[in-house]
Amino acid sequence: MASLSNLARYLGVYEEWKRIIKRFGLNWENWNGLDSFMSIMSTDLASIEEWLEEAIRKLPQKYALALIFMALTGLRPNEACCSHLEVS
Repeated sequence: MASLSNLARYLGVYEEWKRIIKRFGLNWENWNGLDSFMSIMSTDLASIEEWLEEAIRKLPQKYALALIFMALTGLRPNEACCSHLEVS
């Protein structure tokens, strides 16, 4: 949200951005690096695994395989796509 706000200022559409924020009730929290790190470290991995298993069951095979590949390799979606394109 902060990045979008800065971009709106840079592009000269900040007033429109403020109207959008107000219209949709958007807000954001100010987290520092330590808060972000602690949030990541306190994530319940079991719930992530349950979500992944459910997603794999519901998705078409080609999308499920992409999720499995990313989960096993730790690649971000963009990195996984780029690695596939380099192999093809």
